[in-house]
Amino acid sequence: MKPNNNRNRNVRVIKTNKHKLNNEVRFPQVRLVGFYDDPILMSSYEASKLAEENELDLILINENQDPPIVRIEDYKKFLYDTEKAEKEKKKVEDEEKFMRENQLFDINGKVMDKETFAAKYALALSKIK
Repeated sequence: MKPNNNRNRNVRVIKTNKHKLNNEVRFPQVRLVGFYDDPILMSSYEASKLAEENELDLILINENQDPPIVRIEDYKKFLYDTEKAEKEKKKVEDEEKFMRENQLFDINGKVMDKETFAAKYALALSKIK
């Protein structure tokens, strides 16, 4: 007999965003960055209207600052850019870690890779014999 899989069909999946968007941003005053050349202070209502006029999203970046920091941008583009930056940062960290693990130092404290170190070590051993 087949198991009854109909139990979970009526369950709703609610997606939540990582950031507060548009009408969820409610503060008396916010600092708008990235839309104009310089950051400016305005009410969250004005910022929301500005985003709506330009058919973009008002994204809360940091609510712990005084005043909170918001940005007007397409939310999907914002997520793509932040994920891309995080991946690039992780890649750089991995490269730095790899370089630290694979570096050796000679007597004078100069940095060498393993092949150079092995060649110098082999040359030194051959001179001893």
